[in-house]
Amino acid sequence: MARAASARDHESALERKQVIERRKEEQERLMAEKKAAEDAEERRLEAERKKEEEARLEREAKRREREKLEKMRAELQVQEAKEQMKALGKDVGDEIINMKEEERQKLIKDQRDKQRKAEQNEAKKMLEQSKRLDYITRALRLEELPVLEARYAKRLEEDRARHDAQYVESVEKGKVDHAAALLEKKRLARVQSHREKWEAGVLAARKAAYVKARADAEQQHKEEAIARKVARARRRREDYLDDLERARAEDEERAYEAAADALRAEEERAWEAQQAERREAEEAQRREEEEKRAAEIARHRAEAERLRAERAAEAEAADAQERERRQAADGPSDWRRGGARPDD
Repeated sequence: MARAASARDHESALERKQVIERRKEEQERLMAEKKAAEDAEERRLEAERKKEEEARLEREAKRREREKLEKMRAELQVQEAKEQMKALGKDVGDEIINMKEEERQKLIKDQRDKQRKAEQNEAKKMLEQSKRLDYITRALRLEELPVLEARYAKRLEEDRARHDAQYVESVEKGKVDHAAALLEKKRLARVQSHREKWEAGVLAARKAAYVKARADAEQQHKEEAIARKVARARRRREDYLDDLERARAEDEERAYEAAADALRAEEERAWEAQQAERREAEEAQRREEEEKRAAEIARHRAEAERLRAERAAEAEAADAQERERRQAADGPSDWRRGGARPDD
């Protein structure tokens, strides 16, 4: 009996422990889910607040930009109105700033009309003065005409006389120069034969110098052409070597990147394999623990069943013994022996 009670107590304790552990795990899971939901909600609210703040800042920036543009437009309109009024001959102060745009335009129109009327009056006055000056000038010209004609005739006669004198002087000077040239030609006739020889020598020297200069120029041109070809070849060789070096560096960089990628991939695969092994080990350990717990529970249940069966058998045997004892204590019944019952 004591062993059966102990087994029941042990089984109840195990069941209560499992229930407590399940409730604890469930509570921890619910708390984790609640914490995750609260964190997600907090992140969502923070994102919404950030989005609203960005929208507010953008609206504020647009409002400030719009106010700035409106202020600049108003200042520009005031400045244009001042310049227009100044161009129309009227200086205005800061009182134009407080005017409305219609009032400024009306002020500008009135000033423009006033200036146009003044210009028309001035043009009319200038036309009248021009007509009057024209009448005076025409009258003066009519009076000066005879004097101008006499003056022109006198100047024409003076110019004609001066031209004739210059012509005669030029003819005389030409005759003198011609005679001097004839004398110079006669003086130089004695060296005419030597001139041809001298000219031939000068021309030969000049020709030789020209041939030498041309040969030197051609040689210099050839040397410069060769130097340019060598320079171009060197540049092409340097460019080729640079291209090779660049290609080699790019190949090395690509190989290094490929090796680094392969190493990272290998490390990731190794890490994933380690994680998979760890998860498999944890899963195997969990299954083993569950199997142990299940085996322990099954063993306790079997023990409890065995104890209950034994208790039932013992109880049944005790009941049978009790019945036998009572039967033995009571003796055979009178009605089985055929006697009358006491009540009869």
